[in-house]
Amino acid sequence: MKKLLLLLAVYPLSFLFISSLSAQSIDYKAKASAYIKNEYGLDQKAIGDLKITSQFTDVYNGVTHVHLTQVKNGYEIFGTEINLAFQPNGKISSVGHNLTIIDGQSFSATNVDLKAPQAIGIVANSLGVATRSVPELKSYNSAGVPIYDKSDIALLDIPAESGYLRTSSGEYHLTWKIQFQPANTGLLYQSFVDATNGKLISNDNLTSHCTFEPGYLAHENICDDIPTVTTYAPPTPVNSVSGSYRVLPPTIESPNHGAFQLITGAEDLLASPFGWHDNNGIAGPEFTITQGNNVHAFLDRDWTYSPDSELDGGVNLTFDFPFNVDGEPVDNENIAVTGLFFRNNFMHDFAYQYGFTEVAGNFQSKNYSGQGAGQDFVNALSQFGDSNPALCGTQTNGGTACQNNADFATPVDGFSGQMRMFTWNQDNSSKYIEVLTPIELSGKIQTGLAQFGPDITSTPVTGPVVVIDDKSFDPTFGCVPIGNATELAGKIAIIDRGLCDFSDKVYNAQEAGAIGVIICNFDETVIGMAAGANATLVTIPSVFISKGECSRIRVAAANGLTASFVAPISTGPTLRDGSLDNSVISHEYTHGISSRLTGGPNRTDCLSAGSQTGNAEEASGMGEGWSDFLALVTTVNPGDTGAKKRGIGTYAIKENIDGRGIRTYPYSTDMTIDPHTYDDIITEALPHGVGSVWCAMIWDMYWDFSDQYGWDPDVLHGHGGNNMAIQLVMDGMKLQPCPPGFIDARNAILRAD
Repeated sequence: MKKLLLLLAVYPLSFLFISSLSAQSIDYKAKASAYIKNEYGLDQKAIGDLKITSQFTDVYNGVTHVHLTQVKNGYEIFGTEINLAFQPNGKISSVGHNLTIIDGQSFSATNVDLKAPQAIGIVANSLGVATRSVPELKSYNSAGVPIYDKSDIALLDIPAESGYLRTSSGEYHLTWKIQFQPANTGLLYQSFVDATNGKLISNDNLTSHCTFEPGYLAHENICDDIPTVTTYAPPTPVNSVSGSYRVLPPTIESPNHGAFQLITGAEDLLASPFGWHDNNGIAGPEFTITQGNNVHAFLDRDWTYSPDSELDGGVNLTFDFPFNVDGEPVDNENIAVTGLFFRNNFMHDFAYQYGFTEVAGNFQSKNYSGQGAGQDFVNALSQFGDSNPALCGTQTNGGTACQNNADFATPVDGFSGQMRMFTWNQDNSSKYIEVLTPIELSGKIQTGLAQFGPDITSTPVTGPVVVIDDKSFDPTFGCVPIGNATELAGKIAIIDRGLCDFSDKVYNAQEAGAIGVIICNFDETVIGMAAGANATLVTIPSVFISKGECSRIRVAAANGLTASFVAPISTGPTLRDGSLDNSVISHEYTHGISSRLTGGPNRTDCLSAGSQTGNAEEASGMGEGWSDFLALVTTVNPGDTGAKKRGIGTYAIKENIDGRGIRTYPYSTDMTIDPHTYDDIITEALPHGVGSVWCAMIWDMYWDFSDQYGWDPDVLHGHGGNNMAIQLVMDGMKLQPCPPGFIDARNAILRAD
């Protein structure tokens, strides 16, 4: 495989030319139908007709990806899909599908009684947008789907497509599928309205969040003409004006991980041949602000979805602004917007190298190749809503707040992605316990305090941590005199919550010689501990932690774990800006990548928990995993190893660089640091917890490849094992079914290899 990838890296354009000419003569629809009949025994009577919804050929390997959907009475059957990967000779090398047998099933009338404008009005009102206006038909997109004007009710124009949706009763009803992004919340929804009676079926939120814990569009008529593949050679790089940006270098995760530098010439001239400030394909920038072909980054502290002001680099495109380490986000807004613009462009150029190109549905204003749908650059909003907290409190549709969050809305190809970056107010004032050793688990832990015993801030203790054993039927609850008193003397005891008062537990540990107590909850909440009967007898400090935190340290306690009860130190600014945390920006951008590659650029609901089929919840978790993965692989530095502790969002939540971040465990190939296995998807929370399990799997693969084939520091154009692993993960997204489960995604990566 290594030789193959190196060959393609040396001869990419000649290989593309040959494969594209071969592809034009292939009848993909006919070959797909024949494959389905031969492999699954399903003919047209069983599954209806087929329609191609998207098709594109990868530049770097000549594979043509074809996505088809089932059709009945001229209407698409929502939620059905098959995607096939064709080699240049027409051989099918990979198949993922979510087909359904419709023979004998009941289908409602073939006439749409409710028109699209009325259906849009029903959706708008259900999402809190009061309107009596009738949206006007504006245009048709490249797939023939009617697009209605957004007017003053939405942030994007509104695609509305009719098709069949299977109801809970098993009958297929004619339904409107509508993509709607209300201006009052900014969340992107895929909504379904019954086209015969006007009943709202669902509003599925397609906006992916980054907290602590979308439908394909095609023309209603069946098209017998098969889309052809046009040979495309990327534009010859031009002598475009290169901007200068004071930012964190691409591999530096946050201000805690490294220093800002003034960087010039960062544009990749294959992915962005006219630079980052162009949008017409002619040499010379159209913008001197933080706007160009790939992204428009701006400050939106007022929640208006328009710039508070534009950051201008002048004719020389120099964006050189200072960073105040002690400043609040409002004091660093210029360097934050600069970084947001830079990182979005970097992620665009990075993903382009691995196949997220114009034809595959990437985010660009102008598609220089003429393939794919343009006019869909990313709108990246910095410090979103920070000056209008009262408005944040009104957001109930989707549960987004103005702080401690980031999100990305991915509409179908041809509509702009939207990244909202929030500020974070984590002050760590509730973290009264710090793990000192082993170093892999070191860091502070959120704690609840006791209403009895000494003040922890005036009675700091440090010592080894030991799990108690009271030698009873329930040995870890500490409700009777402690059995392993000799082992506990001079140490900090771990005791489980339950069966008796908190103060009884602490008192029994105290009598056994403990110098402090950690009480573990049976769920993930953190609470204070009320006084009980023995409260006045307690003279040692105690704290309360969550189940997840306890699980992390309990295993290590058997092999030597030291902790300290300390008063939290909260210095520096009150808030931190997510726009200064490259791991958060990269995570959000990757939601756009994974959503458009899975199911093809004309379908972006495959990783949504609200998807109408199959593995929807598991797939939504995996979307978070891919986002963490690309955040990690783009910030690996020379000398790093797989065992190194990597947290996501450590800067945003005011942790040290070796902190856990916003996941259950930090990422590491060392199982004592990140003990996740496949079994953990049963108990981990959706979507982020389940996603962290998937990321842990492909992170292991990344380092296995790096160990086997070498690690190349050039993440865009390198030929190391790390580059191979990234390529396989990106190709796997294209090959997997919609929606995928863990096994589907694993198999897709193996087929990609």
